[in-house]
Amino acid sequence: MGDKLGEAKSSGNLGNTLKVMGRFDEAVVCCKRHLELSRELGDKLSEGRALYNLGNVYHAKGKHIGRVGQKDPGEFSEDVKACLQQAVTYYEENLALMQELGDVAAQGRACGNLGNTFYLLGDFAQAIHYHEERLSIARQFGDKAAERRAHSNLGNSHIFMGQFEDAAHHYKRTLALAQELGDQAIEAQACYSLGNTYTLLRDYETAIEYHLRHLLIAQNLNDRVGEGRACWSLGNAHASLGNHEKALNFAKKHLEISKELNDPMGEATSKMNISDLKKILNMPESPEESPDTPTSKSSKSDSLNSLGSQQLHRVRRESMEQLSLIKVVLLLCLLLLKSDMSDLTIALNPLRPDLTFYTCIVFYIIEMFIWY
Repeated sequence: MGDKLGEAKSSGNLGNTLKVMGRFDEAVVCCKRHLELSRELGDKLSEGRALYNLGNVYHAKGKHIGRVGQKDPGEFSEDVKACLQQAVTYYEENLALMQELGDVAAQGRACGNLGNTFYLLGDFAQAIHYHEERLSIARQFGDKAAERRAHSNLGNSHIFMGQFEDAAHHYKRTLALAQELGDQAIEAQACYSLGNTYTLLRDYETAIEYHLRHLLIAQNLNDRVGEGRACWSLGNAHASLGNHEKALNFAKKHLEISKELNDPMGEATSKMNISDLKKILNMPESPEESPDTPTSKSSKSDSLNSLGSQQLHRVRRESMEQLSLIKVVLLLCLLLLKSDMSDLTIALNPLRPDLTFYTCIVFYIIEMFIWY
């Protein structure tokens, strides 16, 4: 009875448990009680933990509310933004307290969380500021995993800022650290990000090098989704260079994998690419590769049960954790490169220069989003 320190710890533990269970409002009540008791006791360390936990609860709640649909950072609903702003408030208070206490490791964690939260809010300049702080602290402690995460986050933020060279630098560091840590999944992700970044820079030879590395790793990991993604990217990059025969081979491989995964959108896109490439090469179309041919199992697509759909979504999600990069590509194309739309249309879809810029963007968005 009267054990306020014990109550504070128990409230914090209960709050974390409720957060994991998705009971965020109850978690907030418990974490606020933890904070209140810590301040009554003058326990700065406990107060710091309570502030950090509250930031995590609001951050998780915001992501949970905004999980439905495809939203880019900064485009969430007001209730999601309100949760994320609350998270920022608590993380900033935690950071200030950790600076007061001289706990540099805890400062690093707070900076990482602030960077991630500002990224979701669409404030990429602030995200870069905090991720750079996180990177500096990770280097100070020799924390390679945290350093790798910071570089990856910085790459994503620089993409949104239109700073592609800076993004490439950070993705290269991500790749090097992933190799050092022996994490092939992250290595594949970094190669994919670099391939997309060099496509934005219109350095297609370099883009091909990284997409080939991604393809080899995906094959090694038996990641058919990643393999299909790499084939699609390689086909487009080769088409941009005029290597139409190579592009056709990759388009056919993409079609094969799309059929295997029962991905009707992937099939439709690959068939369109195959058709266009065969026209360029003056080759006859085969019925099974024609865009007008129904996709495999299309007659059954409407009858797929929800469980099967959820399983397929999970497989795709696990393979493509960072495909928000592609959304960035499209938004930046619209926002930053409108003055050169004809060249940009060809860069996005070299096989269909006849399409309008905005039609090309729509095709690109559909193909990319189906995997995310």
